[in-house]
Amino acid sequence: MATQLFINEMKIKPENIINVDQIPRYFESEASRTITTKGAKKVCIRKGSSSRKRFTLTLGITAQGELLKPHCLFSKLKNKPKVEAGCAVAVNSSGMFNEAIVRSYIDEIILSRPETALEQEKVLLLLDSYGSHIKVANSLDYEAKGVFIRIIPANLTSYLQPLDVVVNRSFQAHYSRMYDEYIQMAINDEDLQTRLGNPKVM
Repeated sequence: MATQLFINEMKIKPENIINVDQIPRYFESEASRTITTKGAKKVCIRKGSSSRKRFTLTLGITAQGELLKPHCLFSKLKNKPKVEAGCAVAVNSSGMFNEAIVRSYIDEIILSRPETALEQEKVLLLLDSYGSHIKVANSLDYEAKGVFIRIIPANLTSYLQPLDVVVNRSFQAHYSRMYDEYIQMAINDEDLQTRLGNPKVM
């Protein structure tokens, strides 16, 4: 109720009510099934060479259902990898969000929107209770720029965070399917294998 009163008081439009959430993933997906050639008498467990490398995908969605530019944070890479146009990218040692990455995300994705940068419309940014989110929210640095950050209380994300319930779950299911399809191709294609016969990192 307090949040709704705040929205009304500040005259925040639905397209400026934004929920942002992160999806941390290892490059290698957890196996949901066993993949081998038909008729094989032995099933070997094969792993790629990126079992400890990870990335964090950050998605944002407005109350009108518009998805914002995705943001990919990679771990243990010296240089930013090339990604498709329309996707922001960053690199750090852990592949996990910290306060600096949260700030760079707000600066690059939220503040660059025409509604914010040009029309100077106020934004309500809804984040979960992850530590770095709380630090940035408590600093109040962005309120002068028209971005008001509110933290979703712990254990309430399944009720108040649509990304966690709908979009993130669909992405993770799609990622697992794509990973299984690649492993299946690599079993029969030597060009997709290392010298030891393991799948290459693509």
